[in-house]
Amino acid sequence: MEIREHLHLPIQDSSQISDARRRGTLLAKQFGFSDELVGRIALVITECGTNLIKHTPEGGVIIAQVISLNDVLGIEILALDKGPGIANPAEALRDGYSTAGSPGTGLGAISRLSDTFDIYSMLNEGTAVLSRIWTYKSSPYPLRITSDFGALNIPKTGEPVSGDSWAIHREKERVLLVVADGLGHGLGASQASREAIKCFFENTQRDPVEIIKAMHLAIQGTRGAVVGVAELDLVKQQVNYAGVGNIEGSLYAGEDMSRFVSHNGTAGYDIGRVKAFSYPCPDGSIIVLSSDGLNSHLNLNRYLGLKSKDAALIAAVLFRDFNRGRDDASVLVFKTAAKRPLVGG
Repeated sequence: MEIREHLHLPIQDSSQISDARRRGTLLAKQFGFSDELVGRIALVITECGTNLIKHTPEGGVIIAQVISLNDVLGIEILALDKGPGIANPAEALRDGYSTAGSPGTGLGAISRLSDTFDIYSMLNEGTAVLSRIWTYKSSPYPLRITSDFGALNIPKTGEPVSGDSWAIHREKERVLLVVADGLGHGLGASQASREAIKCFFENTQRDPVEIIKAMHLAIQGTRGAVVGVAELDLVKQQVNYAGVGNIEGSLYAGEDMSRFVSHNGTAGYDIGRVKAFSYPCPDGSIIVLSSDGLNSHLNLNRYLGLKSKDAALIAAVLFRDFNRGRDDASVLVFKTAAKRPLVGG
């Protein structure tokens, strides 16, 4: 799955719902979504925005991202809040359920309008809702993949672009993940991180250390960037990680967490001696990479049940709770496939 373009839409009062709906539907039209799908997208954004206003004292945010999988376009809508949470999310999906004196059709309607729907909520922590709508009718996932990911990359408030970039490269027995954070923010930082990602795709046959060395040479003359590269070996069930600067990386295997080790340095200026470190990565593990726009104390283990959710929902909750709010912020979450029990006799 690839993310093409996104909108970050704060919802603090009811007047912002119509603007979010207008911008979300315009984005869908720009990518050629049918009138029927645009109508569904408008309804999902409206229901999400209405829920944020009705059920949370400070509102929240809607993030809409155009996505593609095997050349099939879709839109991913995330609604995030830090409100009171929902005691029983399954019950809240039932039509007629309400805690705010409303008809109680919001979450149930969003679920029915979506090809993919997921929700995560904790009492006194907030709620995150995920909706995906695909243009491909016979199956929202034309080809099954053995793992999935979620990513958010939001620019600093007031900046036209993010100085962060991320990418994934998949092979049959190997997956490469990268996050790059250009120094500073704005167009100059964006140029540096995008050049680093371009170099990444030109060197995917190499290991993480060699990729970082290639990036270092490729982005000289730019502001430079801090980068982290993770190589997942699906056969050995192992992650090899190399990083320079303050890209945060971690791996969750069950309840165990390993934090990836990075070296001081900046690609494009001085990377020093880059070294890779290896970490066991059994089936069902989760890898998280993030820029310093997110707090370094990020920890998935504090969220009961979140690891079983869609990777995009995991990324969204981490963004909501650990975003510093004063810099570009990006987070990339990758879930390896859980081993399934054999069925049959």
